[in-house]
Amino acid sequence: MNIITIFVIKALAQTLLVSMWLIKLGKIMLKEMLFDATRLPLLKLGLDTYSLRHRAIADNVANAETPGYQRKQVVFEEKLQKALEHRDLQRTHSRHMSIPRLDMSKLAPELKLDKTASDVNDVSNVDIDLEMADLAKTHLQFSFSAHLAKLFYEGMLTSIRGV
Repeated sequence: MNIITIFVIKALAQTLLVSMWLIKLGKIMLKEMLFDATRLPLLKLGLDTYSLRHRAIADNVANAETPGYQRKQVVFEEKLQKALEHRDLQRTHSRHMSIPRLDMSKLAPELKLDKTASDVNDVSNVDIDLEMADLAKTHLQFSFSAHLAKLFYEGMLTSIRGV
């Protein structure tokens, strides 16, 4: 398998992981799933993240031959994973099921400079092949998230129309 195939497979796996967490959140809180207090904001954050990552990749490719340029990367999935694992559980009655709350303020995507990589092309630390693979991965993630948002709105429209 070539490197692009591996990145595409990893992209699909990560996107599936995010969608599985979204489904898990929906099962935990049916009300929030139906009335858009959890799932849609996470989809929006995902779309914002993939858009920011696309811009970072475009900057990386455009500056690959710029002496001393440091590659940009976007951090989001790790923050989402931590937020989902460390949630505060609150309930109003001892016999009620615990209702987890997600702090959306900690989930903003972050743009960072990649200072760990050495100069790949003797000019900067940008590897064009890896950037192209990341671009394909980001495109798949964005498309899948946009499709999930579309399905959400179609479901709401079907609920309203009753068809």
